Amino acid sequence: MFKRKSKTPVVDKIFKQLTPERIKQEVEAIQNVELPEELQKWVDEYNKVGDRDPFIWKCVYKFASYGTLPCVMEKYQESAYEIKIIGMLFVALADDLADKYRNKELLDEILRIPFNQNFQIPKSFSLDHQQYLQSAQKIWGFLQQSIRRCPYYNNYEKLFEFDYNQVFNSLKYGYLVSQNIHLLNMEESYAYLPYNMQVFVNATIDLMCIKTFDITESRGLREIIRNVQIMARISNCLGTWERELGDNDFSSLIFVHALQNDIITLEELQEKNEKAIKEKISYSNCEGYLFSEWEKYYKKAEILGRNIHSVDIPQYLKGFEEVLKMYIINQKIYKNGFNFNK
Repeated sequence: MFKRKSKTPVVDKIFKQLTPERIKQEVEAIQNVELPEELQKWVDEYNKVGDRDPFIWKCVYKFASYGTLPCVMEKYQESAYEIKIIGMLFVALADDLADKYRNKELLDEILRIPFNQNFQIPKSFSLDHQQYLQSAQKIWGFLQQSIRRCPYYNNYEKLFEFDYNQVFNSLKYGYLVSQNIHLLNMEESYAYLPYNMQVFVNATIDLMCIKTFDITESRGLREIIRNVQIMARISNCLGTWERELGDNDFSSLIFVHALQNDIITLEELQEKNEKAIKEKISYSNCEGYLFSEWEKYYKKAEILGRNIHSVDIPQYLKGFEEVLKMYIINQKIYKNGFNFNK
């Protein structure tokens, strides 16, 4: 059961919608998703070396539509969804090296692939690691090939590269804190880790497919996207912290907040005292704090959106209400023994 003590009108509205029947309907809808043939091909490539539950990619396919700027031209919507998910496949391979396998040598190598036409897989790596890099290189190569077909790619090419480099920097930071939990702090957690949600990247992909965007509104839109990206990160932390505890991944905002407020101790994290940590967080207001933070950034984005006229910001924010909803469902299902965000 999620704890929520603060007044959070949007979050409360979402919880009221999540009846057992609605949760069942949402899960069944995702289970029935059929990925487009081309996208399934690249999910299969990922599956050669990656080990995330296949259900996650059906879920991500729904997320892609939720997190899309509303004014993407209809003829490019489907391809925009697919491009985003291809990117997520690549980032998932890199993310697992940072948080799960904690293999810095291979992480550094995989992050040399993007925007590097001369990348060669080192023969010094084991065959398994060469295969890992080969799949990542193929996935990224297709991403680069696909995105060049977006009608306004040239207008946003440099921004696309910049945004992806922030994603890669977040992975490096994730690896650092996995090696030294003494580095965990709220300021840097908010500064770096939300980029792993790829909201900036995805919005830039959308802009490559929008004819009517007023470029003079770029500054305001980027400010909104920053707030929305933090909302997405908070949603992720609320939906996955118990699973990440089992994986000894303590980068979630839940753990950072609990540490900084003396709810848990560094010693408990170092000793991987899963039972004690889970109990202390569950009986605290850590989740309530994050729900109130989500609402705070939602309101900031909503206010900033009043100055944007070429993008329907209220509709965009509704999409991220759905993202939070799906992560809440994820957590409820995980507690009952079925996790679709492995």
